[in-house]
Amino acid sequence: MRSPAEYYVKYLLLMGLSHLRVNQVIEGLGFPRCKSGYLAETKDAMAPPRPFRPEASTGIVPRWLKRQQLWPAFHRDEYMDEATGILGNHDVRAIVEALTLAGCPDDQVVDLVTERTGVRLFPESVRYYRHFFWNRDMLSMEEWDEYLGEYSRGGKLRGLYDEGPGMAMWRLGHARQMDSSDMLKALQTEAFHRFMQSHTTGANDFNAAKVAEKWSGIFFESTKQISASEDKLSDVIARFEQICLRHNEGEVPSIELIAGALYSKRQVQEGSAMPVIDVGVDNATTRMQLPEAPETGEDTEE
Repeated sequence: MRSPAEYYVKYLLLMGLSHLRVNQVIEGLGFPRCKSGYLAETKDAMAPPRPFRPEASTGIVPRWLKRQQLWPAFHRDEYMDEATGILGNHDVRAIVEALTLAGCPDDQVVDLVTERTGVRLFPESVRYYRHFFWNRDMLSMEEWDEYLGEYSRGGKLRGLYDEGPGMAMWRLGHARQMDSSDMLKALQTEAFHRFMQSHTTGANDFNAAKVAEKWSGIFFESTKQISASEDKLSDVIARFEQICLRHNEGEVPSIELIAGALYSKRQVQEGSAMPVIDVGVDNATTRMQLPEAPETGEDTEE
């Protein structure tokens, strides 16, 4: 079984440590010990240039170290020092390992560590920790499950590899708000894959059939709910369009025609009565007051 700290194991082997001493260091860091066969294969596969002088800053050895992605271990900077320091901080380490195993980006890990612990890490430090001590890509999902079974913190981390960032945030008490449609789609996808997985177990008995039936039922129910939600949304949009886009056919009458050419051409005497006319607007009736003509003292014949 490989170790997620394989790059750090390589560093220890290149420093000339025996298998016993490598395991003492690894166990001292809180990781499960490595088998001798794995350590031997890892050392033989490296084949470093000879003479091996990792302290050199130029030449074939530095170029080899950079190709092997081991340069920061031999030429430490503040980021590598901070990454190593994470190993000794229980709270920070728990968050970094959980989110990294779930595939969270480094900046998201930094933000949650700061929020939960007050410690502000450099993104480069998280990247170094992920590379040297907790390399998610080093193990497959099955290998992670086996490895976490031997890891002291493994009980809280099992399943995060394939559950993703959302589940990791939820486990840490920082679940993001999810739309119900997204939840249903996630449930639909999970049910489909679990149903397909039930055919690869090799079992062909009543229990296997019940498991397949359960997941297929969840799949079809979530699919039905998704379709119902989409239909309701389409109905709401259609109704909204009918209300907002409805208009009367024909030309809109001018204000002069509606107001009888009296809307702005005559002064309204203070306190004078205002005649009322009915005006039809969009199949409804409204009442409009029109100003009377001021009295001139002369009778006007129509």
